[in-house]
Amino acid sequence: MMWRLFAVSLLGSSAAFAAEPESGLFCPLAVEPNAGLTETTDALQKRFLSVARERSGYALLLRKEAEEAVAGAKVADHAQSDASLSKVAVQGKVQNAGFVSLRLTDRNELMLQGRVVRADGKLLKASMLAVPRGTEPLLDVLATAAERFFDQLNGVTPPIAAATPVASGSDGKPPVAVVKPSTPPNPGTPLRILGAVLGGAGVATTVAGVVVFAGAGTVELDAQGNVSAVDAPRVKGIRAQQGAALGLLTAGAALAVTGLVMVLAAPNAPVTAAVAPRADGAVFVVEGSF
Repeated sequence: MMWRLFAVSLLGSSAAFAAEPESGLFCPLAVEPNAGLTETTDALQKRFLSVARERSGYALLLRKEAEEAVAGAKVADHAQSDASLSKVAVQGKVQNAGFVSLRLTDRNELMLQGRVVRADGKLLKASMLAVPRGTEPLLDVLATAAERFFDQLNGVTPPIAAATPVASGSDGKPPVAVVKPSTPPNPGTPLRILGAVLGGAGVATTVAGVVVFAGAGTVELDAQGNVSAVDAPRVKGIRAQQGAALGLLTAGAALAVTGLVMVLAAPNAPVTAAVAPRADGAVFVVEGSF
């Protein structure tokens, strides 16, 4: 019985050992100075490392231990050199070492770019990702960017982003993918489409009104300005046709104006249009922000 318990315990310990993540460290986050980065470098470093511990997939050294390993390696080009980064890993007595830089781009995006190198000098992973700065607190935006960065670094494509591969360089390094959030649909597009449809219908109705008015015909007047006896029976029909034409012209103009306003207003604000009755007729009212 004791032998069986010992065997089960031994198997459990072996499984736990096999599942243990590889050791690693990340050099201090390289922050490119920019007035738009309103937080201190220390605050940015702490937030980045807190995400790295959860999402990088490595058992990371403490921040102080990583800084001591970088200083002890006595290399200054680990930002570009894989060999130098491997020296940092050896100095820190870990299997892998990573380097990540942060900068605010001209397009107001937070860009993270970095790689992981094994202690023997082999490049394991490389990635680059940019997310909009937005209006959220800078540290929260950095945390979101870091989560997506490590997901991408480990081969997990974020569901709200699309990766675009970039060709490998002449040094044979793996391709770097640039991930940017998908662009949300323009809220003004449906309004523009509806406006174009109404505008087209308005133009067509106006043309129809002109055709009907032109087809109504004319009557001859005598010297006193009265309708001649020959044309008198046609007066009622002509007036009815002209009235219908004026109705088409009014409706066409209203539709055309409404369509034009909707196209110009999108996507700033919704636009409403209505016909308001008055004692002397009606007035076409359009409301909205331009």
